Amino acid sequence: MKKLIVLTYILLVIMFIGCAGKDNEQNSLQDNQGNEESSVVTEAVQQEELPEEEEELVLSFVGDVMFDRSVAAFIKSKGADYIFEGYEKHFRASDIVFANLETSVCSRGEPEEEKEYTFRSSPKLVPFLKKYNFLAVSIANNHAMDYGREAFREGLGILKENGIAYGGGGYSKKEALEGAVIEKKGLRIGFIAFTGVVPSVDWYAGKNRSGIIGGYKVHEPEVLEAVSSLKERCDILVVSMHWGKEGQTEPRQQEKELAHKLVDAGADVVMGHHPHVVQSAELYDDRLILYSLGNFIFTTSYARISNNTIMATAHFDKNGKLKKTEAVPGIINSGRPVPMDELQGKEFVDYLNKQNINIELQHKL
Repeated sequence: MKKLIVLTYILLVIMFIGCAGKDNEQNSLQDNQGNEESSVVTEAVQQEELPEEEEELVLSFVGDVMFDRSVAAFIKSKGADYIFEGYEKHFRASDIVFANLETSVCSRGEPEEEKEYTFRSSPKLVPFLKKYNFLAVSIANNHAMDYGREAFREGLGILKENGIAYGGGGYSKKEALEGAVIEKKGLRIGFIAFTGVVPSVDWYAGKNRSGIIGGYKVHEPEVLEAVSSLKERCDILVVSMHWGKEGQTEPRQQEKELAHKLVDAGADVVMGHHPHVVQSAELYDDRLILYSLGNFIFTTSYARISNNTIMATAHFDKNGKLKKTEAVPGIINSGRPVPMDELQGKEFVDYLNKQNINIELQHKL
């Protein structure tokens, strides 16, 4: 009898422990499920709270680019990539880099006899422009036809073959005045160029003649009409101007007046060059004016100020509105631009911001 009682007691204990274990297991599963649900809810809330990063269009602007003289010598000894490596990460971060192609690009022709300086760059270097995001160049300047009209046409063909848009010239005046349109990130970016520095009237494009487009006072109605017309076909319009006086650190009143008229006609960015020094910037009607970007890929100058350069970078939102403008200051050394160190760069950007008209460029490292 005692054995039966003991056995019964042991069975009851085992049953109690088993039930308790199941209850604990069930509670544990419920707790885990609750934790998982809580984690999912927390993650959903966090995802909802995180702002979605808006896609930007990044356009960058530099001054004079050419691959002749000492630049050609450095390319021969170090390779073409050497010229671009200093600013490579900034080129890569840009959707389009705009520049003034201050040279003829050809393998034929003879230099203009009456010109003191003539530049010719090898066609083999054009693919490197494309490689580093130089997708649009101005050919409206006083060196584009240094080796004659036939060589100029050769250069147009080479740019086309490499998928690089050009502004300010063409096989005819009609083509030159139409400008170019590039599509990026759902936006149409227009590009057109003019020059107020022309060595000879023979350089002008005509109805059936290749050449460049003038930007003097006498050409103003034609210039503004072309700008207005191109604006109708694009969301953001970049206008390149070859103007000003060499070595002068501030734009003249005539450049300021024309820049404002260009914006009124539809320009969203006006990029200037020819003075070979960096000049002030301005925000006019919320549009960016860069009066002179100076030299960029160029021979080292005896004038120290001409060796200072910048890459100006403009950020636009999905509607084509300008959000911010940055500057990457640099030094031209051994034929190539290299970004300044942090201290030197800050000093140069501070100097520019003191000259600037109602805009402060952000120093970008």
